[in-house]
Amino acid sequence: MPNASSSILLLVGLLAFGKTGIPQQIAASELQAWEKRQIRLASEAIALFQAIREKREKDKENKPAPCELGAEWLKYAVPHGIAETYFGLTVAADLSPSFTPGEPADILDPSGAMREAFCTEKEAKEKLQPSLDKLKKGELKDEKLPGIISRGFRTYRLEYSAPIFDRQYNRAVVIASGRTSLWWLKPDGKVYNDFDEGIWASIYIKRKGRWHLLKNESVAGASGGVPPQ
Repeated sequence: MPNASSSILLLVGLLAFGKTGIPQQIAASELQAWEKRQIRLASEAIALFQAIREKREKDKENKPAPCELGAEWLKYAVPHGIAETYFGLTVAADLSPSFTPGEPADILDPSGAMREAFCTEKEAKEKLQPSLDKLKKGELKDEKLPGIISRGFRTYRLEYSAPIFDRQYNRAVVIASGRTSLWWLKPDGKVYNDFDEGIWASIYIKRKGRWHLLKNESVAGASGGVPPQ
């Protein structure tokens, strides 16, 4: 089980310096209670994403590639229908987290074992460009077939929303967005791109102190391409 103490201590430090949205004027007793809630939120979020990682590993998915994971939380609200079904929300509105438990890398990777997997959307585009340039020039080597020039490659980008918990921390929901892009070189010398993107909600329940996947609910999907380069 990952060691969560370093991430929790980091969050406590941030709270002390007011970097997580802490109110400027607050009584000492209220501050203490607020800090406890934030520490509980971070602790539960780390445990939840540990379950998510274990589920991915059980499905035999590879370790995330460099720059595969979003370094910022996905801003996508839980649709009302899902919030109503699994959380009993009666207000006709989507559900968004009130607070975020630190940055994604702190929560998904508290041990710091795969920090190279996290990057912003801007950083992902910057990292992609050299591969596109080599592909266009006919200089991109196939990673699976050494010595062979590649005519195309795939990239995958995965982002998570900050988790939302019920009051008792017995249920949780996370929105995820996965985008697969295919880049290939055509005889006209231009690089073409097609993509498929899916957005889904993962609902988790806690049994005997551990988070377990209850269900994945599809939220949205898209496919298409971008103008050739």
